[in-house]
Amino acid sequence: METFRRKPTISEKELLRQFKKNISDVLTPLHTDAYLMKWIRAGNFNIRKSEQFFREMVPRDSTSGIEILLLTKLPPKRQNIGHRTNAAIRKREERQN
Repeated sequence: METFRRKPTISEKELLRQFKKNISDVLTPLHTDAYLMKWIRAGNFNIRKSEQFFREMVPRDSTSGIEILLLTKLPPKRQNIGHRTNAAIRKREERQN
């Protein structure tokens, strides 16, 4: 399980297990335990209500392409390459001294 802001109680862990079982047909790698606990809390620990809220949200995310964007790996951060960038770094360092 992921880290929660506070450690989940035994009953919350059981609710999470049941919730995950109920929505297993729409779960993705983005739906972490901490994320799902937010839905359970939003439904005031009522699994049916939480499931209803969650299922209403899933089609909206999948049609907007948010999940695809979040699962896409970004290229590694570029290093400062080139004479212009290096010159700018030198100027900044000179000003700081």
